Amino acid sequence: MDNNDQQSESRPAQGLFSELGRRRVLRVALLYAAVAWSITEVLSFLLDALPIFPQGTKALIAILFVLGFPVAMFLAWRFDIGPDGIERTQTSTTEKRITLVGACLLLVGATAGLFYLIYPSVIEQAQSEAAQPNTVREVAAPNTIAVLAFRNASANPDDLYMSEGLGDELRDQLGRIAGLQVAARSSSVIFRETNLGAVGIAEQLGVAKLVEGTLRRQGDQLRISVQIIDGVTGFQDWTQSYDRPAFDLLAIQQEIATEVVVHILPESDSSVALSEPATMDVSAHDLMLLARHYFQQVRDSPVVDLQLLLRAIDLYRKAAFIDPDSALAQSRLGAALLYLGDVESAEEPIFTALALNPDLSEVQYTLGLYRWLRLLPGSGEAHQLAIELNPNNAYALEAYAKWIWTQPEVDAAEPYFLRALELDPMSVSRYLDLGNYYGISGRREEAIEIADKISARFDDPNALLAIARLHETTGEYDVAIAWALRAHDADPEYQDATWMLAELYARIGDFESARLYQPESDFMLLYWERRYEEMIELGEELVLDQPNQDQLWFYLARAYVAIGNFDQAIYVLENQHLPENLFVDSRHSNAIEASVTLADALNTSGQQDRAHELAKWLRNFFQAIKSTGGENGWWPHLHEACLQSILGDDAKSLDVLERMVDTHGMPWYPMLRDATCFQKFADEPRYQSVVSSIEKRMQDLRQRLPETLARFRVVQ
Repeated sequence: MDNNDQQSESRPAQGLFSELGRRRVLRVALLYAAVAWSITEVLSFLLDALPIFPQGTKALIAILFVLGFPVAMFLAWRFDIGPDGIERTQTSTTEKRITLVGACLLLVGATAGLFYLIYPSVIEQAQSEAAQPNTVREVAAPNTIAVLAFRNASANPDDLYMSEGLGDELRDQLGRIAGLQVAARSSSVIFRETNLGAVGIAEQLGVAKLVEGTLRRQGDQLRISVQIIDGVTGFQDWTQSYDRPAFDLLAIQQEIATEVVVHILPESDSSVALSEPATMDVSAHDLMLLARHYFQQVRDSPVVDLQLLLRAIDLYRKAAFIDPDSALAQSRLGAALLYLGDVESAEEPIFTALALNPDLSEVQYTLGLYRWLRLLPGSGEAHQLAIELNPNNAYALEAYAKWIWTQPEVDAAEPYFLRALELDPMSVSRYLDLGNYYGISGRREEAIEIADKISARFDDPNALLAIARLHETTGEYDVAIAWALRAHDADPEYQDATWMLAELYARIGDFESARLYQPESDFMLLYWERRYEEMIELGEELVLDQPNQDQLWFYLARAYVAIGNFDQAIYVLENQHLPENLFVDSRHSNAIEASVTLADALNTSGQQDRAHELAKWLRNFFQAIKSTGGENGWWPHLHEACLQSILGDDAKSLDVLERMVDTHGMPWYPMLRDATCFQKFADEPRYQSVVSSIEKRMQDLRQRLPETLARFRVVQ
């Protein structure tokens, strides 16, 4: 082929690109892309902020811009913009006509390529919207609000206690107003470290309005700015600034509460906002804000800061001394002492608060905690009254749910767990409480569903460990270990993760791995290894340093029973006020389990009458638990089988043990092997079959674990 032929063949291509340049088509294409991109971003923002458009709107916009591309390119090709205005471009020669055809083909190809690039994302978005028709945000009730953490705008970071304290007190005060539904503190303050906008926060909390503000202190002067923000539009409904002396903070709090009620409940009497604040004394109020600030830091931390807790207690004492008529100052002092474990010292301020004002939810809640810890009757009644006085008290809702859970009608606990979660949707512990309730009650699928919700919403080590705990309740110990390892990898200093890993490995019989996370002398690890003599030696030292740790006493008693020291086991348990208090107010699982151990020790030591009286009550308790949702869990079966053995019904005991094999979870192997109530079955084939089945389950989990860890991409 000669040079003339090559030039002839390349001439149309050269002409095409020459024409594209001359007619500014490429420039128009770039300009069109930039403008389309900018407009799409703006429209996407508006569509997210104003969720009133139909599904598929974003996809439709993208398609329209793609279809507009060939139109823009055609107009750029066919028309020129010159000194005389817009003129049609002339195409007279054959070569130019060929160039035009080439341009059209190039345009069609470019448009098809562009559509090909965006087609997958458009289809994916459309399918996602079609598959989730219920993901459209539900409109929150107009009386739902969240009081966010007030921002400290002062130059001094030490003023944080004032800004956060103002938000906390305002939230409590509004929560006591009938007709308002107020999001709990733990969910409201979590957004202080995020950049999520008002609309996103309101959607996460399920509220219609947000109350937020800033506090700035300069010398003795305060400047406080407050806004009520619409949770759908993100626009301000109301805003107000207060310039007052610092001693006027309490009065400002009252005014803000009144304004919030006026705007949220316009039909109500604004005076209802003036519900009783913590104190009317300015000095006591400042002390209580600082005490609450320290106490919240202690409660929010996974490790108790003892010095900070003692500082909070001292400040509460000073506030109660300055204003001895403040029921909330007395009640909060009592609550802090309970958190310290000093139940005896907590009694006086708690009952002082009760005498001052029994109609405060917080006072009744603290009273319920005191009765719960002292195994006194009336814990459930106090929590129930706390809820009646303030339906927004998530702590009281959770406490009452847990109390109901220990009663025969355990199903009645679920609505209170759900309500606490509704008020506190950003709290991992609320999800964990509900999931534990489902898992231990044998509702495996619902427990796993809660674990999936935690995974979708949270990613911190505490959340990862909560997921591990829920999989533990369903018997998926290999999956639980994988999630616990994720929590440990996220924070190697997270002590709860190392403790749980040691226990999970021990529960499946992998003690070598358990020792990687806890020393060989760990108290609970010795229990799982059934090294009871060493466990007793260590436990007798630990209870001297931690006399209020019930779990230490209960497991120490189990070790005494396992080695045949029944008198010592009885002494330890009765010293913990069992069993007499158990009959008047059922306690959490530790007390129930300890009572089974006590009945076993009494029966073996020759005190059959006392043992049988206690065993009958406990047997009925566990049978009620099974009849109201616990049939699929191993926990009631294992203990009922022991009680049936104590009562002399060996055939029934073995029947219940055999049914336990079909439940999920991992029964306590040391109790199954070493409790006196089961030792008499050592040569019984049916009992041996149950033991072998549990041992096989442990072996299967150990064998399955490497594959599970590989699937979760974690390394031990």
